[in-house]
Amino acid sequence: MLAAAAAGFATSRLAGDLTVDTMAVVIVAEVYALLVASLLIAFRGSRRRGLGLASVDAKTLAVGLGVWATVCVGALLAYGLVSLLWTPEPSVLDVLAGIGSDDGRLADANAWTAVLILGRSWLLAPLAEELLFRGALFGWLRRHLAAWPTIVVTAALWALIHQVPVVLPLAFVVGMAAGWLRERTGSTIPLIVAHALTNITITVAALILTGWTAPLPL
Repeated sequence: MLAAAAAGFATSRLAGDLTVDTMAVVIVAEVYALLVASLLIAFRGSRRRGLGLASVDAKTLAVGLGVWATVCVGALLAYGLVSLLWTPEPSVLDVLAGIGSDDGRLADANAWTAVLILGRSWLLAPLAEELLFRGALFGWLRRHLAAWPTIVVTAALWALIHQVPVVLPLAFVVGMAAGWLRERTGSTIPLIVAHALTNITITVAALILTGWTAPLPL
């Protein structure tokens, strides 16, 4: 946290010619990168298993990806059914389009900024969030709690970082599935891969459906 604060302050002072949007992209990428680095340093050597960085075979990876994808699709179908009776503003699709377009920043981003945005979304965010929530936090809680309380707590905390109320149930359900997979496989590797593929899918869908123009409706 201290390193992220220092990096953000330094960026804001030293990169005065950057636009506000570009500076926000840089600072968020720095925070994610520093979180990943901090976790890997803290859990080095024999303690690395505390992050769940255990190798898995191809079958386990495939099962993990299948469970994650099934839960995501099922949750979106449930949203679709609910929307027949009540349509929230913004809708979950509006929010996902906004996330995929990075709040519309990709529409006007130069090559360097686009690479930074996509690197953060496709690599740094999956690594940081899974290593933190299903890695370090899950491992610590699991030493003190049974499996299901640990799964519920980590899913709830992960859902809360998504901020927009309409996607909280979706994030919570996916977080429950991720926690179950962590408990079942003992590894965060399938979760990191599934999370990355989900973010890539959302980004590509935003490009196809909105041409990067959808703002995040906060």
